[in-house]
Amino acid sequence: MALLGGAVLIAIATMSVISIIGRWFLNTTIAGITLGPVPGDFELVEMGTAMAVFCFLPQAQLARAHVTVDLFTMRAGPVARRILGVAADLIFAATAALLCWRLSVGLDERLTYGETTMILALPQWWVYVPGVAFMALTTLACLSTLAHTMLGAVPQTEAEVAEAEVAAAGIGATDHAALRGAGR
Repeated sequence: MALLGGAVLIAIATMSVISIIGRWFLNTTIAGITLGPVPGDFELVEMGTAMAVFCFLPQAQLARAHVTVDLFTMRAGPVARRILGVAADLIFAATAALLCWRLSVGLDERLTYGETTMILALPQWWVYVPGVAFMALTTLACLSTLAHTMLGAVPQTEAEVAEAEVAAAGIGATDHAALRGAGR
């Protein structure tokens, strides 16, 4: 899923570069091809970015890769972190379910009224289909992480995640300290 989102972002970036180059050489003809911006480029960027974000959400939840603030949890014990983790998972699951429902209402409205984009006249409902599907998957991912947390898993702090990444990379504590000092 996340790979699909990445592919969409690469396609958007490529199209944007082509459109920008086309603006630089507006109405220039090379080998019989007249250059110019990609028509409706901003519409494609809007729709593609929305799709990409929805593709990333389920994987980010399962990996617990969302942005967190460890200010309160850094010194908290496992029980407090688990309680905060359950609360966060519950709130996000409810929010994801609400967004899934509202996106499905939006999808129904776009289908009913046949709304299209202004330049390319693309049906707007196209972007809602993956939005609803991936928000439903995000809701399930939230419920999965909620179940894990309720069964005893303790969410890691950013410092613990960083230490685990260093250990997995095989970098010794001395090497890690030297690398951190070199980056300043």
